[in-house]
Amino acid sequence: MQFRWNGVSERDMDLLFLEEFALNEDFLNLFLQKTGNAELFSYKIISEEVSLTDAALGESDLTIVLEKDGRKAALLIEDKIHAIAQPQQYERYVERGEKGVREEHYSAFYVFLIAPAEYMKNNSSAAKYPLKVTYEECRELFIAPTTVRNQLKYQQLSAAIEQAHRSYTKIVDAASTAFWGKYVCYLHTHYPDIALKSKVKEKSKNGDWPTYKTSLDLKPVYIHHKMKMRGVEYSYIDLTFNGLAAHREELKALLKDMLGEQYAPQFGIHKAGNSAVLRLVAPKYLDWQIPFEEQIDVVEDHLRLVALLCETAKQINRERLSAFYAVAAPEKLK
Repeated sequence: MQFRWNGVSERDMDLLFLEEFALNEDFLNLFLQKTGNAELFSYKIISEEVSLTDAALGESDLTIVLEKDGRKAALLIEDKIHAIAQPQQYERYVERGEKGVREEHYSAFYVFLIAPAEYMKNNSSAAKYPLKVTYEECRELFIAPTTVRNQLKYQQLSAAIEQAHRSYTKIVDAASTAFWGKYVCYLHTHYPDIALKSKVKEKSKNGDWPTYKTSLDLKPVYIHHKMKMRGVEYSYIDLTFNGLAAHREELKALLKDMLGEQYAPQFGIHKAGNSAVLRLVAPKYLDWQIPFEEQIDVVEDHLRLVALLCETAKQINRERLSAFYAVAAPEKLK
């Protein structure tokens, strides 16, 4: 069934999320797992409120209170599609949470931002939130089964994601674009076997995270090069297995079996969103605003790690990995 919206508002999304917290345990667990507090999985929701407002400290889009044996915890959630953040918005969420603890409404609280990935990437205020859930992660929950209810939720989330994408207008930055052009030229000259997936030539000020193909030729498997991450000196280069976050231990055992001695000691299987990743760490990030020529040594360090993951992917048996996906995340192979 097809559903259409003449624009999706944040209020529309608030009500969708309110319903899912009440009726969809997987939706609640998506948030709980990000808190790092395993005990919360045994708590039950006792109240939900949209637009809970404090006269002095402002409004929380969603307030979800959970309880177990008289102990209460709250999820305070800011919902964004593309609206500009209000001044000190995150800080006021924290203040409202602290006030709730003082007034004994709950003993612990967790502040979340829920928004499209486009918003997370391009809005500086998003970086303030330590706990984030993307609309794309939520949408994954409604792929199957293909009930009318799931179709409705999936399509509404998709409409909001597309709306966020349309609202973002990239401002081309000369320094980042120059860096990228020289990076691509260097890659093609010195590492001709590494195949870029990223095709965009013009870059915004902060650049982006390029992706590379692997010899496995499986859609959910690729290399993600996180050149520069906010607030840290290092970079991640991830052989990414999209959709396998919940199957990290099984994937690790499979890869160790397939790679044997080529399973490098520095490899670690980590969770990145809904993906499991085989991760290498470059000690120094690449800065899109510094001329390429001044970062040749760092570029080499990064590309050697990308090349290592490309070689590692060649040792993975495509048929065995496909069979694993067919059981663990069959929708990713479509």
